[in-house]
Amino acid sequence: MEQTLDLRPFFNTAVSGNCVVFGFDGHFLNVLVIDRVREPHKGAKALPGRLMLPDEDVEEVAIGAVKAITGLEKVYHKQVRAFGSTARHPAGRVISIAYYALVRMEGLNLQEATFAHNPQWYRVDDLPKLAFDHNDIIASALRRLRKRLQQKPVALEMLPEKFTLPQLHRLYEDLFRASFDKRNFRRKILASGLFIPLEEFQENGQNRPPRLYRADEARYLELRTNGNQFAPDL
Repeated sequence: MEQTLDLRPFFNTAVSGNCVVFGFDGHFLNVLVIDRVREPHKGAKALPGRLMLPDEDVEEVAIGAVKAITGLEKVYHKQVRAFGSTARHPAGRVISIAYYALVRMEGLNLQEATFAHNPQWYRVDDLPKLAFDHNDIIASALRRLRKRLQQKPVALEMLPEKFTLPQLHRLYEDLFRASFDKRNFRRKILASGLFIPLEEFQENGQNRPPRLYRADEARYLELRTNGNQFAPDL
């Protein structure tokens, strides 16, 4: 006689969506962190996100959390991977589908949400101990972002509309935790045909203020879609 498999144990697992939001303040790479509103770990620092309801899509949960805090309607984002350790949540089995998002910090007004208090930026190198396994999620997201940056210039999502080459150089150095020769970096970056020099300069009190650039939008979309060897040699 054919045995009937009891499926009930398979439907006792919850799913959450979390997002690592990266931003660049002109000097350092930052991550958006919130204070949890509910138990478990109420009041602890954590990544934006929440449990998925039965009628929701997990991407909608993760990126919706980012939009609720930042007010941004469009956010560049990519999935990182699933985190499903049996011990990651004290209430039971919760599998988190993690994403990363890239935003411009300049002019961004963070706001609290029903699931998040006190949203704030932390330098990647100065993160506190976060709830659950969220520090591990950030480390995985950063590795995934670095891999993507080898082919596509998506780091521009974190820069102002007008920026200097020294700002871009600093962003890549902090992203890759590496030192790039300024002359070679500038040569390779400009050879991409992505950057348009402006007749504007950054006012910073220097004798020779750096020139401002902007990205060629059509060229950027082409490189973001098709990719090339964009990142400096590591």
